[in-house]
This record gives sequence, C-alpha cells and structure tokens, in this order.
Amino acid sequence: MKGNPTRLSHAENAYRLLRCQGVISRLKDSLKCFALGVFLLAMIAVSAHAQTSQASIRGTVHDSSNAVIVGAKLVLVNVNTHVTSETTTNNAGDYLILNINPGTYTLEAISKGFTAQKLKPFVLQVNQTSTLDFSLAVGGMDTVVQVEAVGNQVEASTTELAMTLEAKQISDLPLDGRNFTELFVAAPGVSPIVVGGSQTMSYTTAIGPSMIPSFNGQTNRSDLFLIDGILDVETFGNAFAVQPGIDYIENMKLESHNDSAEFGGSTGGTINVSTKSGTNTLHGSAWEFNKTPSMQALAYFTPKGQARTPFTQNQWGGTLGGPVVIPKLYNGKNKTFFFGGYEDLRFSGPGTWNALVPTAAELSGDFTADAPIYDPTTTTCDANLKCTRQQFSYQGVLNKIDPARIAQGNVYYAQHIWPAVTAGANEGSNTYQTAPNTQDLYTFDARVDENLGANNAVFFRYMALKGNTTSGRSQLPLVASTDAYSYVGSYTHTFSAASVLHVQGGRTYESRPQVWRYNNIPADIDSKAGFPTQFDSGFKAMGTLIPGIAIQNGVSEIGEDNNSEVTANSWSVKSDYIHVIGKHTFKPCLSG
Repeated sequence: MKGNPTRLSHAENAYRLLRCQGVISRLKDSLKCFALGVFLLAMIAVSAHAQTSQASIRGTVHDSSNAVIVGAKLVLVNVNTHVTSETTTNNAGDYLILNINPGTYTLEAISKGFTAQKLKPFVLQVNQTSTLDFSLAVGGMDTVVQVEAVGNQVEASTTELAMTLEAKQISDLPLDGRNFTELFVAAPGVSPIVVGGSQTMSYTTAIGPSMIPSFNGQTNRSDLFLIDGILDVETFGNAFAVQPGIDYIENMKLESHNDSAEFGGSTGGTINVSTKSGTNTLHGSAWEFNKTPSMQALAYFTPKGQARTPFTQNQWGGTLGGPVVIPKLYNGKNKTFFFGGYEDLRFSGPGTWNALVPTAAELSGDFTADAPIYDPTTTTCDANLKCTRQQFSYQGVLNKIDPARIAQGNVYYAQHIWPAVTAGANEGSNTYQTAPNTQDLYTFDARVDENLGANNAVFFRYMALKGNTTSGRSQLPLVASTDAYSYVGSYTHTFSAASVLHVQGGRTYESRPQVWRYNNIPADIDSKAGFPTQFDSGFKAMGTLIPGIAIQNGVSEIGEDNNSEVTANSWSVKSDYIHVIGKHTFKPCLSG
C-alpha cells in the first residue's frame, strides 16, 4: 500500500535550502583555492634554466607635489634603430617596459597638463632592471625638458651582484688570442686560480687562451654560460660549448649572486652574453692580428744566441650590420635589421715529445748498465712467506736475459712504434720526436631582428665554431675536429601596458671527434706483435686499432683511438607571461 508523500513545513524547506547553499559556497571556495594554488605553483615552478638576456625598465611618474600621475604615456626609443615601445602608468602611477634588447635608448614621459620630460640617451645592458622615475611640472605638453638618466646603472629593483661589460670595453681591452673569458678577471670576486677538480677545458674548443674562473670561492665547475638567454654549456666539464667572437658581443654580464628564480642551476657565477644586432646605419669592421717570432720579445733568461722558437699565428675577421634594404623591393629601416660576423685563426707552432724508451741493448736482453733486475721464475718462499728471487743471469753475466726468453713480438713492436734513442732529449728521457701543434678554426655569427608593428618583435640568431686542430708526436698525431653551433629564436608580444608574453627556443650542440693513428709503421705489426684479431680488429669505424703499451717509469701511450664525443646537445624552450597589477608583478614561466 502506497503511502502519501511527506510534506515538509516551510521551516524545514528553508533549512535544507540553507544547507545546500552552504555546500555550494564551500565548493566554490575550494575551487578558488585550487585555482589559486595552481597559479602560484606555475609562478614558482620556474625551471633553473629560464634565464633572460634582455633588459627592463620600471619606475613611477609623479608631479611636483609627489602625487602619482595615472595614465601618463612613456615612450622608449632605440637611438640606433628608432624602434619604439610605449606604455602608460597604472592607478599607482607605476610603469614597466619589458623584453628590451640591450642598446642605447631615450625615454620620454608625457601627460596632459604637464611639461613632457625626456631622458638623454642612456645604455641598457644585458639582463638589467633599470629604475627610472619622473617628476613632471605643470605646463604645456609642447614643451620638453631633457634630463640625465640619473641612477640608470643602479639596479635598485634587484638584489643581484654583477658587473656588466659593454661592447666598447670588450673590443678595446687588450686580449691575447681574443677570447672572451679573459675578461672575467675584471669582475670582483673572480679568480683564475685552478684547483683540484676544476674544469680544464678538456671538453670544448677555444680560440685563444681561455679560463673558466671561480666566482666567490666556488668551484669553476659550477659556472653557467648563457648566450641570448639559452644555455651555452658543454655537459662534461661545464665550460662554454660555442665561443662567441669578441666582435659579436653587445653586452656581457658577470653575475656572482642572483636570488631570482630564473637564474638557478648554478652555485658559481653566471656569464650572460647578449649578441649584437643591426641598426639603421650600415656599419662594419675589419681587422687582423699577426704574430711571428721576429716580432716577439725573447724571454729574459734566454741564452745569448739561442734561436727563436718558430711559429706563425694569424687571426683576422670582420663584421657588418645595418637595415635590411632591397632596392625597389623592401626598405627595412626602423623595423628589419641584420648583423653578421666572421673570425678566422691559423696557428702553427712546434712541439717536442720526450720519452724514456728501451735501448737497443735492453731490447736484446742486456741490462748490465741498469739497476739489478730479478727473475720472477726463481721466486722461493719460506714458512714465514719471506720470499727471495735470483738476479737475472745469462752465460755468467748478471743483469742479462737469455735471448730465447724474450718475446720477439714485443721487440718488433718497440722497434717500430717508438723512436730509437737519440741525443738531445730532455733530462729523464733518452729520445724525442717533433710534435707539431696546429689550429685551423673559424667562427661566424648571423642575426636578424624584425619589429612587426608596435606590439610584436622577433629575432633569430645562429652562431657556429668549426675547424681542426692537431697535436701529439709526429708518428702518433691527434687530429681533433670541432663542429659546434648555437641558435635561438625569440618572439615578444605586448598585449597591453600591463601584460607581455615572451616565447623563446634554441639549441646548443658541440661534436668533437678525435682520432689517433700511427704513421709509417708496418702493416703486419699487430700480427707480429701477437695481438689477437678479436682484441684489436673489427672496429666499425676504424677497422684495426694498434694498442699502446706503457712501461712503468718510462714511455706511456694510449695507442690508436677514435673518440667521437658529443659534448653538448641541449634544447632550451621557455615561455613567460608578465602581468602587472598595481605594485605587484606576476610572472608565471614554463621552460625545459
């Protein structure tokens, strides 16, 4: 039998309605908290490699009574390219201009009812956050007052400790070999001292003398190299992977301390390099540095009459940059720019390989001129495990080995792999061989910048270092090849004065194949020396590899080898969005 539906009183209906509303309210609060947590997590979960090479400006615009001016217009102009960026002050009178390429700029503040104020040309450097405030006087907008950019170099908005070198300083300072790392010693807290476990430049190729320094006492394996915001690090020893030419660098910032989450991944120093871009004026350079023995001073203690060490070194190159202009087809002034550079090094100098090799008498078993040697087959031990052995003897002559006991394959190997004893070797050695040292390296850089209207800007840069070096003794030379390159693309979109999106991606790659091959040795040396074919033959790239043999306290070689190492192969992708709300700046960032 069906019962009648229960009817609820108005009070009970009201009670249940309130409970449902409470549940819904709590659910909404939970969703808000969850969304806020995801947003905050996105902001703080910045990768250790989401760095930047561009500059920014922030500040406040107020009147003579120190009252903030809302809606004031800020106009930033690049002196060399005439590229313009604009923004306005918010309700707090603050403004922020982001993702600015390093260069020389003017900045003007304009507001209705006030005299415009324009800062004289000032320089913005790599990863610089400059604070520039304006104080506008009441007057007409048609009057412009020019003032100095006081405090431009004081980064009051950050806690970093750093030193920045500009293009003129970089090109004017004397450098032996034109390597950018030689400039690091100009920064405070930087030491070129190399201690145990330090990077020794064994896994990268450099033009000119180089150093990987210690920042504030940290190991030099803890440094981080960046070029245009992407990693430039080889992964074996943490040195740079692709060396930028001196003439390609616009700014270089040596940061020894930075609390920003964007600059993690390093307990040492961060070397942040920004490359040059073209301007509205076609400009270029050409240079050559040549070194020969006749132009070099002798060392102070060089004996009188001693010949100079022969060598030749020639470095030359040039740069060219300007607007992209194709007559009757395209005029890129004020919007499209290019920059390119090339550098070449040719070096040839002698070297000497010294070693202690067996003499002809020793190879025949005659060690009478040496310290006593003992026959291991005559070893006898007593109950206390006290062992003795007899001195080698042959036909009644001590320190002489029976020729029948000598492995003739080893003798054959020694006679053809190592040079014979010769006079003139260094102390502790009895032979030597020339070890020519050559470098045939070149590097180049190409960059294009494009401004797509007032709200969009892109650039692409490609840099490479290639060539060959040789070292080692003439009979076993080391031929090392280098194929290293780095490229990056960047896009910036300005949604409004308070919102900017920046997307960037690039790759750094370095391959350093190294080949050791013996010259002028018999084709049958591996079989006559007694090396099993399964031991030294059948290698895919090299076929047969003759191994090296080491003698304690004597000659030691690794033998033939083919080491095709890839020391750097990193991809860098990042995207960050900056939004300003009042006095607060939110910057969620994704990178990998």
